[in-house]
Amino acid sequence: MMTKAERRAHWRTIIEEQAASGLNITTFCREKQINRHQFHAWRRRLREQQPCPSGFLELIPGRAVETGSGIHIHPDKNFT
Repeated sequence: MMTKAERRAHWRTIIEEQAASGLNITTFCREKQINRHQFHAWRRRLREQQPCPSGFLELIPGRAVETGSGIHIHPDKNFT
C-alpha cells in the first residue's frame, strides 16, 4: 500500500507524462488504462496544493506619475 506522499508522487508523474505526451487526456487515459475521472480529480487536487509561485509582490515607492494611480508593478526578473 502506498503512503499519501507516494500516491501524490505517482499521480504527479502520470500527469507530467500526459502533458509531455502531446495526447489529450481522454486518449492518454485510454491508452494507459487510467480512469479519466480519477486523472482529473488528482490533477485538480495537486494543482490546489501547489503554492502560488508569485503570491506576493514587494511594493517599492517610486517617482510620482502625472496620470493614473501612481502605482507601477514591475515583476522581479528572478521570479518565474
